[in-house]
Amino acid sequence: MKFQVKGPLSEKETVTAFAEHGIEYATRAERYNKLQGTMFESAPARYYIAYAPDLDGKPVAVQGIAPYEGVYLLSGLKSYAKESGLPREQTRGAGKFISEKVVDLHSNRPIIGYASSAGLPVFTGQGFKEMKYQNGEIVEQDDVPDDVLQILEGVQGGSYTAIRKLFYRPAVKWFYYVRKE
Repeated sequence: MKFQVKGPLSEKETVTAFAEHGIEYATRAERYNKLQGTMFESAPARYYIAYAPDLDGKPVAVQGIAPYEGVYLLSGLKSYAKESGLPREQTRGAGKFISEKVVDLHSNRPIIGYASSAGLPVFTGQGFKEMKYQNGEIVEQDDVPDDVLQILEGVQGGSYTAIRKLFYRPAVKWFYYVRKE
Protein backbone atom coordinates (compact mmCIF):
# COMPACT_ATOMS: atom_id res chain seq x y z
CA MET A 1 0.00 0.00 0.00
CA LYS A 2 1.27 3.45 -0.81
CA PHE A 3 0.81 6.22 1.69
CA GLN A 4 1.13 9.97 1.39
CA VAL A 5 3.25 11.95 3.84
CA LYS A 6 2.61 15.28 5.46
CA GLY A 7 5.21 17.04 7.59
CA PRO A 8 7.12 18.28 9.34
CA LEU A 9 4.41 19.45 11.70
CA SER A 10 4.38 20.69 15.27
CA GLU A 11 2.72 18.57 17.91
CA LYS A 12 -0.22 20.99 17.99
CA GLU A 13 -0.64 20.70 14.20
CA THR A 14 -0.47 16.91 14.53
CA VAL A 15 -3.21 16.87 17.18
CA THR A 16 -5.35 19.05 14.89
CA ALA A 17 -4.74 16.85 11.82
CA PHE A 18 -5.99 13.77 13.66
CA ALA A 19 -8.87 15.63 15.35
CA GLU A 20 -10.17 16.73 11.92
CA HIS A 21 -10.85 13.03 11.28
CA GLY A 22 -12.28 12.29 14.71
CA ILE A 23 -9.11 10.59 15.99
CA GLU A 24 -7.76 11.54 19.40
CA TYR A 25 -3.97 11.91 19.20
CA ALA A 26 -2.16 11.40 22.51
CA THR A 27 0.50 14.07 23.06
CA ARG A 28 3.96 13.41 24.46
CA ALA A 29 2.83 14.77 27.83
CA GLU A 30 0.08 12.13 27.84
CA ARG A 31 2.26 9.26 26.57
CA TYR A 32 5.65 9.77 28.21
CA ASN A 33 5.09 8.29 31.66
CA LYS A 34 8.74 7.46 32.33
CA LEU A 35 10.17 10.28 30.20
CA GLN A 36 8.08 13.20 31.49
CA GLY A 37 10.17 16.24 32.27
CA THR A 38 13.11 15.01 30.14
CA MET A 39 14.53 16.17 26.84
CA PHE A 40 12.47 13.41 25.14
CA GLU A 41 9.36 15.35 26.12
CA SER A 42 10.66 18.90 25.67
CA ALA A 43 12.98 18.80 22.62
CA PRO A 44 11.45 20.57 19.59
CA ALA A 45 9.94 17.55 17.88
CA ARG A 46 8.59 17.62 14.37
CA TYR A 47 6.01 15.07 13.27
CA TYR A 48 5.36 13.30 10.00
CA ILE A 49 1.98 11.72 9.26
CA ALA A 50 1.16 8.87 6.87
CA TYR A 51 -2.21 9.31 5.14
CA ALA A 52 -4.26 6.62 3.41
CA PRO A 53 -4.94 6.62 0.57
CA ASP A 54 -4.02 10.28 -0.13
CA LEU A 55 -3.53 13.59 1.68
CA ASP A 56 -7.31 14.09 1.61
CA GLY A 57 -7.69 10.70 3.27
CA LYS A 58 -7.32 9.80 6.91
CA PRO A 59 -4.14 9.99 8.97
CA VAL A 60 -3.14 6.45 9.92
CA ALA A 61 0.34 6.67 11.48
CA VAL A 62 2.76 9.24 12.86
CA GLN A 63 6.46 9.43 13.73
CA GLY A 64 8.06 12.30 15.61
CA ILE A 65 11.73 13.23 15.81
CA ALA A 66 13.62 16.03 17.56
CA PRO A 67 17.15 17.42 17.27
CA TYR A 68 19.09 17.43 20.53
CA GLU A 69 22.81 18.15 21.04
CA GLY A 70 24.19 16.36 17.98
CA VAL A 71 21.67 13.51 17.93
CA TYR A 72 18.02 13.04 17.06
CA LEU A 73 15.55 11.80 19.65
CA LEU A 74 12.61 9.70 18.52
CA SER A 75 9.39 11.32 19.69
CA GLY A 76 6.87 8.60 19.24
CA LEU A 77 5.85 6.16 16.54
CA LYS A 78 2.16 5.39 16.67
CA SER A 79 -0.27 3.66 14.35
CA TYR A 80 -3.85 4.88 14.33
CA ALA A 81 -4.97 2.30 11.77
CA LYS A 82 -7.72 0.87 13.99
CA GLU A 83 -8.94 4.34 15.00
CA SER A 84 -9.11 5.43 11.35
CA GLY A 85 -11.92 2.98 10.61
CA LEU A 86 -10.32 2.13 7.27
CA PRO A 87 -10.03 -1.47 6.07
CA ARG A 88 -6.83 -3.26 7.09
CA GLU A 89 -5.65 -3.52 3.48
CA GLN A 90 -5.56 0.31 3.31
CA THR A 91 -3.60 0.74 6.55
CA ARG A 92 -1.30 -2.29 6.75
CA GLY A 93 2.32 -1.22 7.18
CA ALA A 94 1.62 2.49 7.77
CA GLY A 95 3.70 2.65 10.97
CA LYS A 96 6.69 0.98 9.36
CA PHE A 97 6.32 3.18 6.27
CA ILE A 98 6.30 6.50 8.15
CA SER A 99 9.10 5.46 10.49
CA GLU A 100 11.35 4.50 7.56
CA LYS A 101 10.62 7.82 5.82
CA VAL A 102 11.45 9.87 8.90
CA VAL A 103 14.60 7.91 9.74
CA ASP A 104 15.82 8.26 6.16
CA LEU A 105 15.22 12.03 6.23
CA HIS A 106 17.29 12.33 9.42
CA SER A 107 20.24 10.16 8.55
CA ASN A 108 22.97 12.70 9.27
CA ARG A 109 23.12 12.12 13.05
CA PRO A 110 22.71 9.20 15.44
CA ILE A 111 19.06 8.55 16.26
CA ILE A 112 18.20 7.60 19.84
CA GLY A 113 14.89 6.25 21.04
CA TYR A 114 12.97 4.36 23.64
CA ALA A 115 10.85 1.76 21.87
CA SER A 116 7.87 -0.16 23.19
CA SER A 117 7.86 -3.92 22.82
CA ALA A 118 5.24 -3.55 20.05
CA GLY A 119 7.33 -0.96 18.16
CA LEU A 120 10.74 -2.57 18.65
CA PRO A 121 10.49 -4.87 15.58
CA VAL A 122 9.78 -1.85 13.34
CA PHE A 123 13.02 -0.22 14.49
CA THR A 124 15.23 -3.32 14.56
CA GLY A 125 14.04 -4.00 11.00
CA GLN A 126 15.55 -0.64 10.05
CA GLY A 127 18.91 -1.46 11.63
CA PHE A 128 18.38 0.02 15.09
CA LYS A 129 20.30 -1.78 17.82
CA GLU A 130 19.40 -2.19 21.46
CA MET A 131 21.75 -0.21 23.69
CA LYS A 132 24.02 -2.35 25.83
CA TYR A 133 23.96 -2.10 29.61
CA GLN A 134 26.75 -3.10 31.96
CA ASN A 135 26.25 -2.78 35.74
CA GLY A 136 23.19 -0.61 35.12
CA GLU A 137 25.03 1.83 32.82
CA ILE A 138 24.83 2.12 29.05
CA VAL A 139 28.17 1.31 27.42
CA GLU A 140 29.82 1.92 24.03
CA GLN A 141 27.79 5.06 23.23
CA ASP A 142 30.43 7.81 23.26
CA ASP A 143 28.55 9.92 20.68
CA VAL A 144 25.37 10.11 22.79
CA PRO A 145 25.06 13.10 25.16
CA ASP A 146 25.63 12.14 28.80
CA ASP A 147 22.29 13.55 29.99
CA VAL A 148 20.45 11.37 27.44
CA LEU A 149 22.36 8.30 28.64
CA GLN A 150 21.50 9.12 32.27
CA ILE A 151 17.78 9.33 31.43
CA LEU A 152 17.86 6.02 29.54
CA GLU A 153 19.79 4.33 32.34
CA GLY A 154 17.21 5.54 34.84
CA VAL A 155 14.23 4.14 32.94
CA GLN A 156 15.61 0.79 31.78
CA GLY A 157 13.52 -2.32 31.96
CA GLY A 158 9.84 -2.97 31.65
CA SER A 159 8.23 -3.11 28.23
CA TYR A 160 10.49 -0.43 26.70
CA THR A 161 13.96 -0.71 25.22
CA ALA A 162 16.63 1.96 24.61
CA ILE A 163 17.61 1.86 20.92
CA ARG A 164 19.90 3.74 18.57
CA LYS A 165 21.00 3.89 14.96
CA LEU A 166 24.16 5.45 13.64
CA PHE A 167 24.39 6.29 9.98
CA TYR A 168 27.51 6.39 7.89
CA ARG A 169 26.66 8.46 4.85
CA PRO A 170 29.57 10.12 3.07
CA ALA A 171 29.02 13.83 2.58
CA VAL A 172 30.93 14.04 -0.69
CA LYS A 173 32.16 11.52 -3.20
CA TRP A 174 35.37 12.44 -4.93
CA PHE A 175 36.25 11.26 -8.37
CA TYR A 176 39.74 11.62 -9.65
CA TYR A 177 40.42 11.73 -13.33
CA VAL A 178 43.88 11.21 -14.73
CA ARG A 179 44.36 12.66 -18.14
CA LYS A 180 47.10 11.28 -20.32
CA GLU A 181 48.97 13.92 -22.23
